[in-house]
Amino acid sequence: MATVYLLTGGNRGDRTGYLKRAAELVEEQIGKTGKRSSVYETEPWGFTDSCNFYNQVLMVSTSLTPKQVLDAIHSIEKELGRKRNSDQSIPGDRPSGDKYFTGKETCPGSQFSGTENNTGGSCRPGESFSSGNDEQAGAGRPGSRKYAPRTIDIDILFYDDLVLMGEDLTIPHPCIGKRRFVLEPLNEIAPGLVHPENRKTVSQLLCECEDPLEVKRRGNDGRE
Repeated sequence: MATVYLLTGGNRGDRTGYLKRAAELVEEQIGKTGKRSSVYETEPWGFTDSCNFYNQVLMVSTSLTPKQVLDAIHSIEKELGRKRNSDQSIPGDRPSGDKYFTGKETCPGSQFSGTENNTGGSCRPGESFSSGNDEQAGAGRPGSRKYAPRTIDIDILFYDDLVLMGEDLTIPHPCIGKRRFVLEPLNEIAPGLVHPENRKTVSQLLCECEDPLEVKRRGNDGRE
């Protein structure tokens, strides 16, 4: 069995509901979820005039290969209303065919200062993360960068200590050390996890992270 760390996030519709349902589908289609971080709220990265994102990190035990995990992620995102290349709707609008939309949390407003954050450094091709940066290819896959709201986004952060740079998938995710909204929840559940390329722990990466984007812990891990 492999241990996979996944980042889930979104900023449209019932954000808490989407994270909870995403975790359920991960267990059904990828593997048993062990640790789950709390839910964190963060400002959108790379664009403004949008709802804040909710993010969570899941630690999952799986017998699937990385490619099979990626395929399952696409399936889950599709079921939850994710439409790649067409996420340009008004934030908070009901996604077409969204059977999980409850009408809650459409866009209650930012709890932050509203400052624009477009910094954080450059990364290798394949950036995707669930706080605004979207791509045609998706979670950790090469593609043209764009920024847009979405119902759900799931990214592979780590798959054991595997280092993989392929046409369709990059592991570890190339921008882990550049994004505070990734490191904060990851540090909560795996502070001693060692990055297989730079050999730094997650807690070290968080201490060194220069991303000014504000991240706030909202609540528990969403389990009943």
